[in-house]
Amino acid sequence: MRKELAECLKEFFPIFSRAAKDGPFEARGFECDEGWYTILDRFGRDLTLLRLRGIKVVQIKQGLGGLRITLRYPFWLSKKKIEKAESVVLDAELASYKTCEACGGRGCRRELTDRTIIRCDMCFKSEPRP
Repeated sequence: MRKELAECLKEFFPIFSRAAKDGPFEARGFECDEGWYTILDRFGRDLTLLRLRGIKVVQIKQGLGGLRITLRYPFWLSKKKIEKAESVVLDAELASYKTCEACGGRGCRRELTDRTIIRCDMCFKSEPRP
């Protein structure tokens, strides 16, 4: 993801500024393309609306074609609140399977020889092949 888009997400949603110190998000940030920006924007908004304190981002990346979001919860957060947060995570991850990671349009799962991606027809045609 382009630096300016990542900074925009961090500016508007505090969850993206609270990275787990020992997690990959602290060092590498968003490990996905900008087509999923809208999904991450919605994720940040929905998680912020839950008003949960102490949650830290461990990792946000593309994996097996879809978005993978890993959060760390404080020990004192109730199971019910964790379930609500995980529901927001699941919504974002499921949305990624229908969204082109490159442009944000409607996409589907595509198998390449070395990886699985989510792309629309136009972006898939322009995808470099190994």
